[in-house]
Amino acid sequence: MPAEADWPGLVETRCTDAMDNDGDGFGDCAETSCKLLHPACRNVPVEAGNARCSDGEDNDKDGLTDCADPACQGEGIVVCDGSSPVSPLPAEADWPALVDAACSDSMDNDGNGFSDCMDWGCSRNPLVTVCTTEATDAACSDSMDNDGNGFTDCEDFSCSRNALVTVCAVERRGDGCGNGMDDDGNGFGDCADRACAPSMGRPDPACL
Repeated sequence: MPAEADWPGLVETRCTDAMDNDGDGFGDCAETSCKLLHPACRNVPVEAGNARCSDGEDNDKDGLTDCADPACQGEGIVVCDGSSPVSPLPAEADWPALVDAACSDSMDNDGNGFSDCMDWGCSRNPLVTVCTTEATDAACSDSMDNDGNGFTDCEDFSCSRNALVTVCAVERRGDGCGNGMDDDGNGFGDCADRACAPSMGRPDPACL
């Protein structure tokens, strides 16, 4: 067994080598163990949206960059053709029109069983204007139930669990699970919140 003093270095190596070391289909920061044990894997941004899917960076540090990341191959992603970049890359000014077209063509473009506004790639995409959604900072702070599902603003998962929405405070792993605050206003702060607690299976290290 490696000496305890060597553990941090070994964790860093396994969580940054762009490999699926245990063969479970997840590599680097996509691994639950890396999210728990490697500080650089906490609260990484998701690889989502046309901007992050074409910036040449592995934003979520899972070893997969841009179109190679499955999250960049969904409905509403117009910069990727499957796992390859679209060539030539459409101009950023053209993205909203292209996304609206893809989200109103009555086709299941990413083959996940949902088409157009029934697909989260459209309904949670802030570039989309053809879907009445709760998915943008404006829609998530207007005191209206824009998508008619019975939940308004940050009470709607389309807002509170949308990585592209910034107006909804949440009990975030890594920075909100030990700050002494009830970040999401649900009456439970830090380790008392299910989002941080061990009962959820992926507890924040502060709550172990």
